[in-house]
Amino acid sequence: MLYKNYAREITIRKYAVCRRDRRKDKPSQGYISMNILFICNQGENRSRTSSEMWAKMYAEHQVKYAGFYNNFDAQLLDWADKIVVFEKKHEDELESRGYKYWSKCYNILVDDLYVYNSSRLKALLREKLKLIDIES
Repeated sequence: MLYKNYAREITIRKYAVCRRDRRKDKPSQGYISMNILFICNQGENRSRTSSEMWAKMYAEHQVKYAGFYNNFDAQLLDWADKIVVFEKKHEDELESRGYKYWSKCYNILVDDLYVYNSSRLKALLREKLKLIDIES
């Protein structure tokens, strides 16, 4: 059960595949808005930075963030179409809560080494967030 992202051979999302208009308030035709949930340990550094970056990159999606050990609400799992986690233990936690949550999970493998909004974290997240297949 290697990380699901790589097992499914996710294609890297490119702007040509799913373009937005230059205006952030108007998604291109045929584009479906999704609810994306980012979950890390505390919901302070990785998930918060990721959610803010995602909201800027893809304004047509609804984005929230949480921490398993801080401001976590199980209703967020039902709300989310895609759940992005950062470590194997997060993926295991979702799997223990049931298949319907684990099947929406994407593990982007970012260790808890970074502070909120750091340039190194942002650079890493730019590459990792492209791996999330929001088309399926």
